[in-house]
Amino acid sequence: MSKLFENVTIGCDPEFFLKDQKGYIGAAKFLKGTKWYPEKIDENGSAVLHDNVMVEFNTAPARTADEFVQSVNTVLQHLRGRLPQDVSFDFSPSAHFSPSRLRSMAAKIFGCEPDFNAWLKGRTNPPIECDDRTLRTSGGHIHVGYTAPTEGTNLELIKHMDLFLGVPSILIDKAGDERRKMYGKAGACRMKPYGAEYRVLSNFWIANNDLIQWAFNNTISTTEFLNSGNRISEEDGELVVHTINNNDEVAAKHLIEKYKIEMV
Repeated sequence: MSKLFENVTIGCDPEFFLKDQKGYIGAAKFLKGTKWYPEKIDENGSAVLHDNVMVEFNTAPARTADEFVQSVNTVLQHLRGRLPQDVSFDFSPSAHFSPSRLRSMAAKIFGCEPDFNAWLKGRTNPPIECDDRTLRTSGGHIHVGYTAPTEGTNLELIKHMDLFLGVPSILIDKAGDERRKMYGKAGACRMKPYGAEYRVLSNFWIANNDLIQWAFNNTISTTEFLNSGNRISEEDGELVVHTINNNDEVAAKHLIEKYKIEMV
């Protein structure tokens, strides 16, 4: 019997903030790459860009946890080497900017592509609305590539990534509450030619190597769970959605124990 997931590769496109002595500062001051024209830094898929006020970067696809850690660090080290020393990295999931630093055109442009809800058979998620014009949030999206992807398989993958990644993030990503009110609802995803993009997590997992490795391992655990013929029940699926969308730590602990989800 063939497996759903063969030749799996993991990539990502996380975002993060920059700060100087006066507070948060827009990344467009230092980076010219954009969503449409990212700046390549190697021939393996690594690239850097600015998205609104955030730094965003793309990584080379990885097949092992060590490769994934290295692919993330390769870009972070590149960025550290080219940014002024008085500008620091901030891996907070959300940040409030001074209005005086949101006057640039870049700071007013938001990504307009919709994402989709795997729990609702891929239905388009509604546009995000926020009354606080100073608030910005950073995502840590994970890209999964595999042989011969299909939409149906992608949707199953995303729902189960909610179990292995989204649910434990409720306990690990303590600073993510503000972002989760708007972004990162259960099942958030996009279809890709090579597989799927999981859009639930914030950037919390790029903060250190242990977390980067955890993100890789739990993504692989998702594919192994599905390759073994396992599926969560409809009841547990509803609990997964509730847990993520309501930031329910008690339910998260229950699911983590029941499915023996790896933590950090």
